[in-house]
Amino acid sequence: MGKVVAAHVDDAKVCPFPELASVSPAGSIQTRGFLCTPDRPLWLWMHKSEFGTPFPQGLAHFHPEHEIIFVVEGGMIVGRHIHKPGTALAVDADTVYGFGVDAGGLGFTNFRPCEPHFVMMSRNGPEHAPISEYDHLATSTLISRSANSA
Repeated sequence: MGKVVAAHVDDAKVCPFPELASVSPAGSIQTRGFLCTPDRPLWLWMHKSEFGTPFPQGLAHFHPEHEIIFVVEGGMIVGRHIHKPGTALAVDADTVYGFGVDAGGLGFTNFRPCEPHFVMMSRNGPEHAPISEYDHLATSTLISRSANSA
């Protein structure tokens, strides 16, 4: 049997944006992970990110998982486009991309169907092996996995 997993971003823990090389600290993330079964411990990753300070497109990175980004406030700069509220971006796993924040700021919600990872990129290629976003946020902001269980 399949499952339906639901989450509301307002139920998330609020924490500062992760402190990573080449990532702007001028934002915040609300994160919620759902622990469901021993064979698939994280069914749904959802986070809402908010940036009040504009910055140009950058932060080149990729995720080894597919993701959906839904713009809820302001504008997300990707390529030559400014994506406004109501825009959904489907990003294939392993796609290198970056984004910027338009003059009015940016708020978006990101969804992935499993435990998320990221790899920051430089001109020379990947800067590191995939890092678990959940573990990164848990260790840098003291969010406990059991506190986020559904």
